[in-house]
Amino acid sequence: MTDGVLKITAVEALQAADGGVRLIFSVGKELAEQAIKTAQNANDALTRNKAMELVVRTATKRRSLDANAYFHLLCGKIAAVVGISLEAVKKDLVINYGTPTYAIIIPREVDVEDLYPYSRFIGEDDMGSQYLLYKQTHTLNSAEMARLIDGAVQEASQLGIETLTPKELARLQEKWGKKNGNRETGDTAENRGKE
Repeated sequence: MTDGVLKITAVEALQAADGGVRLIFSVGKELAEQAIKTAQNANDALTRNKAMELVVRTATKRRSLDANAYFHLLCGKIAAVVGISLEAVKKDLVINYGTPTYAIIIPREVDVEDLYPYSRFIGEDDMGSQYLLYKQTHTLNSAEMARLIDGAVQEASQLGIETLTPKELARLQEKWGKKNGNRETGDTAENRGKE
């Protein structure tokens, strides 16, 4: 829960003498301390003539973590430990554990980074520089995503970063397969262990 966001259990509206309305929100005892702090912070801001607003909305369940989101979460944790950008970590993992999709040749003077972020230099010939391009994470099928996450988990574990258990990972990857149509036949958690 972020500061100022409280799950309410009841609300009352009372007519005030000046024609306005006084709203009374109730929260459970587990949020009492947070509610008091939020009210104090709001009152402090109002006494300093800062504008405040109240937003009341229907509470929604947070989406469960999907495989792509988990991959990005691991990238962020690795970046924080290693001290490089999240994009640099993501690029490195995609190139090392992702799925190659095309080989291209471009003129030597062209920077491949201007064309596509996930590329590996593989050589040169008379026509130019050769690169292998890797699929973007949101386009991976379940087996490809499993391989990418396994690589990210391995790298994170080597850095002492806590990761999901193998059982939790299998569930996550199964959900990715269902969400993305399991575009590869015979792809199950059991079969991935046999590769």
